[in-house]
Amino acid sequence: MITDRSKISACIIANPDLRVAPELLLWLLDSHIPRKNILVYRGNDRDQVAAYNAAVEMALGLKGVDYHLFADADVRPYSASNALFESRFNITCVKCDTETGLSAWADESDFHTALWLADNKVLRQMKGPWFGWDYNESHSRINGCVCGKFRRAAIDKGFSIGHVGHARHYPRGSQLPDSICVRNCYTK
Repeated sequence: MITDRSKISACIIANPDLRVAPELLLWLLDSHIPRKNILVYRGNDRDQVAAYNAAVEMALGLKGVDYHLFADADVRPYSASNALFESRFNITCVKCDTETGLSAWADESDFHTALWLADNKVLRQMKGPWFGWDYNESHSRINGCVCGKFRRAAIDKGFSIGHVGHARHYPRGSQLPDSICVRNCYTK
């Protein structure tokens, strides 16, 4: 259980338009994560892998934090997402819809990037790049999502991965009509 939320950094991975689901921003503030610890990374919608890797790299450059929370800008946490802070896993995800639906959570150690939390010490022991597409031998077909590489590396290191709670998520391609456009001064 995380009792000192001032030791959590939160990195929102946004598309270049900097639109963020309002529920995400409110949930972070309602979770008592200090505003100064909430960062928005302006991703590149042409390279999801680079955005996730850059967000982890940026988070690891922060001082004075014990945990790193990462969220896609289109995830919409609510009270069922609060279980994230109660988890005893080294790396914890909040269960939500993915491009393949909820079946992506069939295994108890499944990992996906919409909303997740990692212990700083654990994340520092994992070497980048953390994310990458899982292609077939000729790179002509994608076998798995960008999350698989991270999951395998964590398990190989002996870290526990689990998922708890739930958040609403409208994966890639869904518009955010009620989104908030954050200003450039809040981004890294």
